[in-house]
Amino acid sequence: MCKKAQVLIISLWILVILTILAISISHRVSMALYLSKYQRGRLKAIYLAKAGVNRAIIELEKDKDANTYDSLTETWSSGNDAIGKSLFENVEIEAGAGETFTVKYLYHKENNEYLCMADEERKINLNKLDDFGKKQLAALFLFAGLGEAEAVELENIILAWIDPGPETEAGREIFKNGPLKTPEELLLILEYFYASKVGLDKASERAQEVYSKIKDLITVYGDGRININTVSGEVLNNILMRALFNVLPAGSISVGQINDISQGIISFRNGGGVFDTLDIENKLGTNLTPEQHNAIVELNNHIAIKSNNFTIESTGRAGNITKKIITIVERADPIKIVYWHED
Repeated sequence: MCKKAQVLIISLWILVILTILAISISHRVSMALYLSKYQRGRLKAIYLAKAGVNRAIIELEKDKDANTYDSLTETWSSGNDAIGKSLFENVEIEAGAGETFTVKYLYHKENNEYLCMADEERKINLNKLDDFGKKQLAALFLFAGLGEAEAVELENIILAWIDPGPETEAGREIFKNGPLKTPEELLLILEYFYASKVGLDKASERAQEVYSKIKDLITVYGDGRININTVSGEVLNNILMRALFNVLPAGSISVGQINDISQGIISFRNGGGVFDTLDIENKLGTNLTPEQHNAIVELNNHIAIKSNNFTIESTGRAGNITKKIITIVERADPIKIVYWHED
């Protein structure tokens, strides 16, 4: 009887051990299946995002020779075809699979405004700092709320930062001495600048505050000319036109006359007009003063009607998993990817 009890107890222990082992194996298998499913979804999402990038590049290549200009009414910007059908919103590779890509770029957070793709030439180029570029940079920092003295000081820091010549302070090289590779590098300059102003502990916070106000208005891509068809009202009114006023001989034109040019450009565009040549004066009408004529002649040296660098932000979605790719492509021959980031 005692031996039977011992056999029963041993059998029960073996059963318990086998049960625990089975539960452990089941848990491991379940985790492996979950990870495998997640990995599969992750790969699907990232390749869907890549598919969105490739689809956007195809549209840019199609548009390259279609017109002599680039405007916000074209498919690369609106995302819609000729009959208004969306080509880039929740596009399914396989119908009903619940796997999609979307190409959409948030360019104005405060107004919740989107573009399908955004050309970088609608922004201020931080690397192109000729005399007019310096005026734009000063206007940019004034727009961000900096005082004039602070804006000038920061402008000089940026000039020293990207100047290819050796720059030293107390015998120590402190600047990069080369062009910025990404707009985010401006954060480093701002932190360096504010470290001596507000202290190291608050420099990063202040730099982020200033950068957040201008990050959607700056670029490091392109030749520095701004596309007059796509430039935002913020950049046109507060930066481009202010720089134009400041680069012209003092007293040669009034602020009101400059504002009239700016409003004429916006009204022309809002009415469905497109600048297909740089003959802006003809597009705005004949009621321009000689002073405004001279201003537009100068303006034509700093603007363009076609863009070459575009931001593509593509999101792939497979089930509950999403992956995002942000890339900047140069519409050259062949097309070049100049920036790539996978989220």
